[in-house]
Amino acid sequence: MINPNSLNNIFKSGPLPTLLVLPDAPQFTITDVNSAYLLATATKETDLLGKGLFEAFPENPADVVSQGVSNLRTSLLTVLASGKPHKMPTQKYDILIVGTDEFTVKYWEPENIPILDEAGNITLLMHTVVDVTERILLGFRQDEIEKQALLLQHTLENKNTLKDLIRRLETAHQIAQLGYWKQDLDLRNLYWSKEVYSIWGVTPETFKTSFSNFYETIYPEDRPLFDKV
Repeated sequence: MINPNSLNNIFKSGPLPTLLVLPDAPQFTITDVNSAYLLATATKETDLLGKGLFEAFPENPADVVSQGVSNLRTSLLTVLASGKPHKMPTQKYDILIVGTDEFTVKYWEPENIPILDEAGNITLLMHTVVDVTERILLGFRQDEIEKQALLLQHTLENKNTLKDLIRRLETAHQIAQLGYWKQDLDLRNLYWSKEVYSIWGVTPETFKTSFSNFYETIYPEDRPLFDKV
């Protein structure tokens, strides 16, 4: 027969975060906890022993979406009703930081196991978890990276499309011998398309595009009419 002290040492040093609670629903009073669970929740035995499970680990009031606490309560009640272990899917479970009103986010894969006496009665419930927080958060980061990559690709494609449209517009202007120009009325900067230079019979190298230079190219007798435009 295994020495009870040896069993306790195995429990305390087990690699999976584990605690034991009484089947006194709805309190589920914590009777024991191992070192891995204390490490995962940044707590001490004195923070947990003798407290109800949901007193020690309440739902995060700021998170209206997560149902980690209610799902855990349902699982424990299921075990009490069936007398069989119940493995839960991955749960987002916010852990209260002791001494504060703040929470740290955890993602756990919990399992609740009944411990029976010789008569088949449930004397304790063992709550154990596999901490998958890093894996889940890494997946979130990877999803965000992929979203940003798709957004960048979409932006580059749009830029390429815009460049293609500009090239086509310039080609159309050349064929139709049409040009376009634009002016910043505040800075009085003037921009000419290539076709305007061609129509005016000048080049960007020989003619500086400014309003005053452009005005000088207008026949003096036509300037009064231009001034009315």
